[in-house]
Amino acid sequence: MDLVVNGLDGVRRNGPGWMAKCPSHPDRKPSLSVTEADDGRVLLKCFAECSALDIVQSLGLTLADLFVRTTTTHMSQSDRAELKRRLADTHRAVAIDGVSFELELVLAASDTLRAGIPLYDSAHDRLASACERIAMAREVFRVR
Repeated sequence: MDLVVNGLDGVRRNGPGWMAKCPSHPDRKPSLSVTEADDGRVLLKCFAECSALDIVQSLGLTLADLFVRTTTTHMSQSDRAELKRRLADTHRAVAIDGVSFELELVLAASDTLRAGIPLYDSAHDRLASACERIAMAREVFRVR
């Protein structure tokens, strides 16, 4: 949690968490909610709809930094395998949520074009970013 909060500007306490300026878009007033889940995960919600990936990349972090690191040397081999499986399941769930969000954006752009309204350059750039994010999410599902 400290790794994330210490990298943010305009941080103020808000109930059980914090509000801060989102580092992935020009933010005049805090729009990023940062809270800690019961299991130690850091939860990010930008009310301007920046993705968690954009936010952590803006901080020079990765999505893995949002999860509690566990020392597994004391665990049995089967417990380590179960932990690895659960982490892979979590990564897949995050990837699916990200793809779902990006596909909604693609559908909205498609509806705009279908209505005969041209896309602004910024909207085209955001679609290109959506394609990159979907491609990155695909890597989560590649068999290793």
